[in-house]
Amino acid sequence: IFQGRNWSGEGDYVGAGTIRFVGNPQYFYRSHFNNIILENEGNANTWKYLIDTVSVTGNVDVDCYGLVLYEEHMINSDGTGVFAINDVTNDARVYVRGEDNYPSGFSSYTSVPNSYIIYDAFFDQTVRGEVDGADVQYGRLYLRNTSTKTLQGDIDIENILNLDVGEVVFDANNYNINLAGSWYNQNDGTFLPGNGEVI
Repeated sequence: IFQGRNWSGEGDYVGAGTIRFVGNPQYFYRSHFNNIILENEGNANTWKYLIDTVSVTGNVDVDCYGLVLYEEHMINSDGTGVFAINDVTNDARVYVRGEDNYPSGFSSYTSVPNSYIIYDAFFDQTVRGEVDGADVQYGRLYLRNTSTKTLQGDIDIENILNLDVGEVVFDANNYNINLAGSWYNQNDGTFLPGNGEVI
């Protein structure tokens, strides 16, 4: 269990262990892990910030209130493991603020239906989709601010899709969107389906 504020470790990580991060706030600099669990600290809504590239070989469990991904990446270098957004009680939030930096290289991506995944950069962004058979599942998917958000592959949305703030353009890039909940266009958003389908 790590309850400190900053974690940095550029050396190689060898082992099959799990590290639990329970401090608030916590900042991740360049580092390597097997499994990591991001947790709330007691009853507090805990925030984690990715400041530099984080490499894992196993699973990442987001069990905290907020995870902010700036320009940096969380990468599974082995092409295995699950990136899972699990926090049900506090409606976990993952903010994606880089051009193409939603976690990559995992074998699957899961999200509880009440989670929020928010792409809110003021520049164009890639929305992570299925790549090499790795299914990508979102809870609530929010696309914000005047820019173009382009799908990388097919996606599953367990709750709602929201073109939320600003004149956002959502380019499906000919991929399919499996939507279990509702579709909202709050402002002047534009949807470009191409040859893709909303199912």
